[in-house]
Amino acid sequence: MRDLNRYRKVYPQIRLRPRWEVCENPINLLMYEIDFSNSLYETITIPLVYDNPVIILTPNDNINAYVANYWRYDDYSILAVQVSHLFTGKVYVAISEKSEQ
Repeated sequence: MRDLNRYRKVYPQIRLRPRWEVCENPINLLMYEIDFSNSLYETITIPLVYDNPVIILTPNDNINAYVANYWRYDDYSILAVQVSHLFTGKVYVAISEKSEQ
């Protein structure tokens, strides 16, 4: 006799293969770049009003960047980004466009 589960172990938690869903509307990311010059706080004007989350990326792992403030106007918005300590370099901001579903 052979143990058939030896070659393919079947676990009760994992019985189905993943089913993939194809998105009809692709995600559009708008990328912005903020230059910090030995500062803690910088602002950027964005020509749209967004309702979706903002992603902030820094090339340095020792820097924590976050959205400090957000001002919303009729046809544009201003995003203020703050870092954890004085920083000279670039911070990248990615904003997803509002999708119609």
